[in-house]
Amino acid sequence: YLETGRLTRIVSLGTIRNLLMVPMGFYRAFQFLQETKPDRILTFGGYIALPVAVMGWLVGIPVFLHEQTIHPGLATKLIAKVAKTIFISFPDAKQYLPTAKTVLTGNTVRKSVFETRTTPFEVPTDKPVIYITGGSLGSHSVNVHIEKNLENLLRNYTLIHQTGNVQEYNDFQRLAELREALPAELKKRYFVREHFDASEIGYIYSKADLVIGRSGANTIFELIALQKPSILIPLPWSAHDEQLLQAKMMEKSGVAAVFD
Repeated sequence: YLETGRLTRIVSLGTIRNLLMVPMGFYRAFQFLQETKPDRILTFGGYIALPVAVMGWLVGIPVFLHEQTIHPGLATKLIAKVAKTIFISFPDAKQYLPTAKTVLTGNTVRKSVFETRTTPFEVPTDKPVIYITGGSLGSHSVNVHIEKNLENLLRNYTLIHQTGNVQEYNDFQRLAELREALPAELKKRYFVREHFDASEIGYIYSKADLVIGRSGANTIFELIALQKPSILIPLPWSAHDEQLLQAKMMEKSGVAAVFD
């Protein structure tokens, strides 16, 4: 594996350790390239990718960069200087990168979201269906907000709720127990799961009339591809407020509302 230092704008003891780790990262990247001898390097940015891209460029391996977010980070901007071609997902990202070698491609979307491979449960469609997701780990703050409004929501909607499985909060267990205590009429419209795998997600999306979730690049492009209206809750500490920027773009286009 590759271990390197991370450049930050915060000065601390951790900053000094990170700086000391940077040379080791470049040395390890050089070793890795000598062992694997790739013909091309495709990177999606980030501090781990920086030494690989730079050392690859130094030894003559063409570097290609794909930036998935609206606002590239520092490592991505540095990689862009040595990249042969830069692919971007959002038009707004172009202003931060060398224009002459930047191409707008959009982002890849997993095939599984378009296919109904497995039906984990039968979703009634007599009321609008809302799919709630906090990402693969779930979101405690989103889960708690839904929990506080659960019965009111279930009177008007069917809910598919992906809670994640962070043991610190135990959201799934608590909400599963809450489901069991609901009146029968409401219980049949509440589906709670820790997560959905690739074989199930296409069915879930196909049933959803509205999606409530975060606004990472992958989520945004799935919503666009599937033409699903959404309520987006940006991750507050995402780098350069990238999730907020992406959510605002969707809101400006009239296909989403942004919630803090």
